[in-house]
Amino acid sequence: MSRHRCCFGSCRLRVGACVIGIACILISILSLCSLLSVSTTMSSDAQSFLTTPIVLSLVQFATSMIMIVAVLTSFHWLLAPFIMSCAANLLALVVLCSWGVLRRHELSTTIVTILLLGATGIAVVYFWFLTIISMTFVLIRDRKIMGYDDEYDIENRQFDRASSSIV
Repeated sequence: MSRHRCCFGSCRLRVGACVIGIACILISILSLCSLLSVSTTMSSDAQSFLTTPIVLSLVQFATSMIMIVAVLTSFHWLLAPFIMSCAANLLALVVLCSWGVLRRHELSTTIVTILLLGATGIAVVYFWFLTIISMTFVLIRDRKIMGYDDEYDIENRQFDRASSSIV
């Protein structure tokens, strides 16, 4: 039973995946709003550096919507774009940390420290999201392979007991 639960056993995988999808939608909306508000005060050369984060936020928004649809319709292949989006965001965090380390002489020490700690925290959250969604992918795939319907509850199914007097 515990392998079909997430968040320290507090909810089922499918519910957790939907909550992660909603959280990622909110994160992408907040990041888009903050990036677009910051870009209005920047020069055109500096705005070109914001293209990649804006594209990643839009991709995360789209893949999160697709992931929620995939969980609700039990079509496990639609979870693959979200998994790839998480991998792309993790790669972007690695690039951001590398940039911060390479530019540490030009930036103040507190900015580099905040950048590295923040990126590490965000990376841990994305790894957690990636783990939960991968477990959901396997759960939905295995349920289809085993022939269970969506209405059939794997965790709470009743088994008929064999009478010991027959054996």
